[in-house]
Amino acid sequence: MLAALVIETPYASLDQLGPALINWLNSAGVCAMLFLLLGEIFRWLWGKGSLVFHGLAGNLGQLSPEEVWKRRSLWLWLTLIGVGLVLALLGTVLGRGAGQGSTAWASVALLGWRLAALAAILAFAWEFILELLVCRARRIWALARLTMLETIRQKALWSFAVLVLLVLVGSWFIQVEPKDQWRTYVDILYRTLAILMVITATVLACFALPNDIRRQTIHTQITKPVRRLEILLGRMLGLIVLLTVMLFIIGNLGFLYVFREVSPMARAATMRARLYQLGELHFEELDNEGNWQRKRTGTDVGDEFVYRSHIRGGAPQEAVWTFYRLPPFLLDKSWQERNKRLTVEFMFDIYRMTRDYEGGGAGGVAVVLRFVNPRLWDAALEADYRREAQELRYKEDWDEILARKYGFYEVPLHIADLRTYSVDFPTAILERLREGGVLQVRVACRSFGQYLGMGPNDLYLVVGEGSLYWNFLKGLVGIWALTVMVTVLGVCFSTYVNALASMLLCWALLFLGLPQVQKFLGELGPETIHRMDVNPGGGPLEAMYRLARGLPMATPLPDNWGIALMQKIDLGYAYLFRAISGIVPDLYQYDRTLHVAEGFSIPGGELLMSLILLVGYLVPYILAGYYLLNAREIAA
Repeated sequence: MLAALVIETPYASLDQLGPALINWLNSAGVCAMLFLLLGEIFRWLWGKGSLVFHGLAGNLGQLSPEEVWKRRSLWLWLTLIGVGLVLALLGTVLGRGAGQGSTAWASVALLGWRLAALAAILAFAWEFILELLVCRARRIWALARLTMLETIRQKALWSFAVLVLLVLVGSWFIQVEPKDQWRTYVDILYRTLAILMVITATVLACFALPNDIRRQTIHTQITKPVRRLEILLGRMLGLIVLLTVMLFIIGNLGFLYVFREVSPMARAATMRARLYQLGELHFEELDNEGNWQRKRTGTDVGDEFVYRSHIRGGAPQEAVWTFYRLPPFLLDKSWQERNKRLTVEFMFDIYRMTRDYEGGGAGGVAVVLRFVNPRLWDAALEADYRREAQELRYKEDWDEILARKYGFYEVPLHIADLRTYSVDFPTAILERLREGGVLQVRVACRSFGQYLGMGPNDLYLVVGEGSLYWNFLKGLVGIWALTVMVTVLGVCFSTYVNALASMLLCWALLFLGLPQVQKFLGELGPETIHRMDVNPGGGPLEAMYRLARGLPMATPLPDNWGIALMQKIDLGYAYLFRAISGIVPDLYQYDRTLHVAEGFSIPGGELLMSLILLVGYLVPYILAGYYLLNAREIAA
């Protein structure tokens, strides 16, 4: 009654933390250098002096002799920027003519660039860091409490009554079969709650500070011994705490509503939180010499949905899932003695070429699942395996004996199109696996004239059962992350522009962060903007040229200097699109509706990585909000 976890783009995991930090360092370093340059230009235009002596916010202009180290530290960061850029330039220039020794110079260039990027971030954030060190938690919390009280007095949270109304009467308009109740109700609840939280957070964050400035009620805070950074952080903290409490309350009410609406018969089958282990999928095919050849994809049947690749029925083709890094408890001897069976679940796509009469009619396609311990199994032993299986077929634990001896277990069955199946296999097959050992699941189609399609996540190990309620709350963490993101962005934008402009900026960033838009921006990058298989229309100018001339997308363009210039300009647009995709949030990382709706436990490592990405994304905006708040007159 549940479907497989169809995820075309994997979520970020803690294994990718190192590369993510490097990417963040590069992106943040470029942005910091750009802001430092723009800050220096604007300070000279406004007659405020150089940031070298006064700082970007002007807080380093008048320092006591004991505080001169603050300005000198800024000089150190600026000097390291220059040193790093010089090393990066020398390494790049000398590496091009070094021939065999270019690797060493490339390392020098990379080291120089990372030094410059880190120094730029420190130079840009230096005054913020100094200000943060003297902020007081009591003052920040007092401002946060004031923000919460003002929001409650303004009755701005009455919008949540809309969701309560949907909860009370929603079942009147939703008529679904019992097997789809959990999936449908969770999807509606999460989508509705996410939209409501984002809209509410945007309005509260974007209108709070501009309204205080317009009404001059902020003057009572400025005249007190309160720093501007404390005002900024207090606003953010107050809204985040208040919205978090509301999300927790409404989320729990929604869980009770969904639990009440799902029929008792469907609860055991659909309301689950399966702990799963994914494998890596590849395909193998026998060559003319009888050797298995590894392939990245199977047979292309022309399906537009390219998530799945196919194997041909009755042909020497197999899909192979390899499970690396198995959970340690699966290899524990005592656990294997207590749990004699382990479960694998799968859902395959059937692409029919002829009508299949096997297995009692047109609904069944014959497949074979083979569970293999590569350290024990040898295909040359298949005859011995089948002979012993024939001899032991009347023994109760014959499958465990053979799995322990040969590291092999086979299950033939008939399956229907896109239906989830569960197959047990003996844990004895894991007995001789050690730390770092792998398990393979090989799938073959035995129905001639049929094609069997599978994607990376169409087959997985079920290694346990988690808490349904805890998994539901982990799904709410994604909505909470969106709420925090919108709150921080709204408060930071509203420090300098009016409320409506702040709200439009927030929604523009959210729109650019949608998975579909992110995918489109990725196809317009420098590496793919001129690739016909990814972006057949070319860049903006090339697309306009084709439209004006009425040329199809596949028609080659003339080879002349004008076309070459146009493509060079399009390449510049490609770098612009890459920069845009780097400063917008990736909302895909925070949508966990599919996990909860389909009964999968959300991996804690992936959830933690999503929160780390959230912090890395919001820190530059908080820095920018601090400098923008310092750049304007509030009490004038």
